[in-house]
Amino acid sequence: GINAEYMGKFNPLTLQLLIDFISGHIGNPSTASRIAHLIVAGNSIHPTEDIKSKDLIQLHTLGVETTTLVDPMKELDLYLAELSATCPIDIMPGDNDPTNCFLPQQPFHPCLLSNTSKQPTASFTTNPYMCIINGMTVMGTSGQVVDDIAKYATFDSPLDILESTLNWRNMAPTAPDTLSVYPYTDRDPFLIQDLPHLYFAGNQNTFSTRMLRGRDNQICRLVCVPSFTEYPSLVLVDLNSEQLETTCVQILTTDLS
Repeated sequence: GINAEYMGKFNPLTLQLLIDFISGHIGNPSTASRIAHLIVAGNSIHPTEDIKSKDLIQLHTLGVETTTLVDPMKELDLYLAELSATCPIDIMPGDNDPTNCFLPQQPFHPCLLSNTSKQPTASFTTNPYMCIINGMTVMGTSGQVVDDIAKYATFDSPLDILESTLNWRNMAPTAPDTLSVYPYTDRDPFLIQDLPHLYFAGNQNTFSTRMLRGRDNQICRLVCVPSFTEYPSLVLVDLNSEQLETTCVQILTTDLS
């Protein structure tokens, strides 16, 4: 969750340091050279206080409120365009982003991120999202599912919720009762047919990870990705390692004030 906004917690310096790390300008260049794919797991925009105080219906019917999103979107567009120049990047929508609120959320409209959309390495994806990277199945959400389950059930950690959804074979078990989804009549798009190699949830409070093994001894790496605003970091998953080794690189800045 980059949570770009005109004024607020968003620190452009941490995002620029992230770009420099991925491009190999800072940190270990050998680590940067091995980054083959980047997934931005939703909440790229942080709603301002005046937007959050408005009625949801008014936001969709009165275009004047959308002007408060122009500056954050422009700033986000510049950073994402620079990121996509370093490696392929998939940009998922989140709960705060300017797209539909029902799951599955549809991709960003290219007009919202005009510079990024021109990059051949940038892709706007749905939420939830599933893809194949280096022969590995990667699946995850921007975090709404985990957050909604935590409201109505007691779990020790978000990882326990992720593992439970795998056992239930349903990514969104609380939908449509407490989680808004499209009214499908012929199929359930949230059913989990096969065990993914990597299963993640974005915009969590802290970084955490766990390795699972399926009935046929197949592996699945669970990852909770922290919000970039609250915990500036990059989660790296080695898809070439047997255990899908996962590390979290924290982006630190020095307060010069």
